[in-house]
Amino acid sequence: MVNDLINKEDLKEPYIVTKDLEIKNIPDFKTYYKEMNNSAKYLEELTSNIDFIKLLEFANALASDIRLKILHFVYLGKVTCFCELESIFKLKKSTLNYHIKLLNKSGLVQTSKKGKVIVISIGKEFDNLMSEDLKKSFIL
Repeated sequence: MVNDLINKEDLKEPYIVTKDLEIKNIPDFKTYYKEMNNSAKYLEELTSNIDFIKLLEFANALASDIRLKILHFVYLGKVTCFCELESIFKLKKSTLNYHIKLLNKSGLVQTSKKGKVIVISIGKEFDNLMSEDLKKSFIL
């Protein structure tokens, strides 16, 4: 429990909390502050890293039970078009479209238009992104 580790007085000074809990061996607050600034700069660099962005898109695509279920149906070939998903999930078109766009952006599914029908299939990145264990979880 946090109350057992940190006193209310310690919360006023980040250095005291750091020093008392021995999280890091930092000699003074200036060094601590400088290290935190360097971490913030690193975070900015990480946010613009293409591989990190791909990982973030992949994680975001899988972070919803609806998107996982959509992926499940598409992977098993039970669903091939947007209209089939509409009838299964009973969602508004705009909501379903949002979920498909996130899956598409990550490369897990791809869409194409044939006349008025939007066809959905497994994306080019699916095999690269999904481990064999994750693929097995899509099979009932």
